[in-house]
Amino acid sequence: AALARQWLAKDGKRWRPYLAACAWMALQTEETPAPLDLKKVAVAVECFHKASLVHADIEDGDELRYGEKTLHAEVGVPVAINVGDFLLGEGYRLIGELEAPADVKVEMLKLASAGHLTLSRGQGRELAWTNRPEPLSSMQVLEIFREKTAPAFEVALRLGACLGGADAETHEILRKYSEQIG
Repeated sequence: AALARQWLAKDGKRWRPYLAACAWMALQTEETPAPLDLKKVAVAVECFHKASLVHADIEDGDELRYGEKTLHAEVGVPVAINVGDFLLGEGYRLIGELEAPADVKVEMLKLASAGHLTLSRGQGRELAWTNRPEPLSSMQVLEIFREKTAPAFEVALRLGACLGGADAETHEILRKYSEQIG
């Protein structure tokens, strides 16, 4: 747990937790202090993101992140995989213990798990291509990156929106927006 906390505290822009908070704030009708649930959602989003970086660094053979050794280069692949898995579990645990109504938590867990699956599919497609490189159309490349990067933004925005009480139309707008920024 200590190693996971250290990795979580490493550099990074923290865009995803910020976007979750912004989505929640945008749905408030009056100035409201951020509830503990929002803080938990923001940390969960960062847990998911940092876990994906740990795993992607291993899969891609990257040795540097944030100008320092990657986690697996520092502590070894087995420990790094375990830290990434721990962070995923921690993110889901944080969502599961929110004070939000049960139906909201279920929706948030569905959103987070769907994003995780899409990101894994995108990473898997890239790894498959790496093992058997062949020319890809620009649309195929965009599809891989859409699956690899857009889910993290979508999960962040839509988790904040869920907590803020967003309607279906808002969720669809955020889904489309995430696809464009991802």
